This record gives sequence, structure tokens and C-alpha cells, in this order.
Amino acid sequence: GKFTEAYSLFEHIIHTIPMLVVESRKEVDEVKELLTIAKNYCVALKIEIKRKEYKVSLPPSYSGHTLFLPHTIADYVATMCLPHPG
Repeated sequence: GKFTEAYSLFEHIIHTIPMLVVESRKEVDEVKELLTIAKNYCVALKIEIKRKEYKVSLPPSYSGHTLFLPHTIADYVATMCLPHPG
């Protein structure tokens, strides 16, 4: 996948958010939600990039981070496909 490219895009979003000008409380809440999503994806993507870099066969489990449902399902499927020790 294009994990490094995706990481750069989410990181760019995080760095751009402080420059946003919003006009309503609703927009503030939307920006906060966007920041949370971008941070969670940055963490998940960085874990996956490092896991592949070091060829570690650990489950990509991002259970502590809120990802969109299709990505969470993909995480569970990837975990189930890993060889079990023993």
C-alpha cells in the first residue's frame, strides 16, 4: 500500500489545522473531529510502516485508535491471517 504517502497527507492535515479560521461552534467541532481522525490515522500508519520496515509479524492491531469501520475490519482480517506461534 501507499502507507508513507498516506502518512504524509494526514501529517499535512495536522500541520494545516492551526491555520484554519472557523466561524461557528459547529465548524470548531468539525475541525476537532478532523484533527482526532488525522492523529489516529498517523499513529496507525506509522505503526504499519515500522512493522513492514522491520518485517515484524505482529498483528497491526490499532485497537486504541478510532479508525473508520472498513479499516478496522481490514485490521482484524490481517490479524487473523498471521501465523500463530507454536
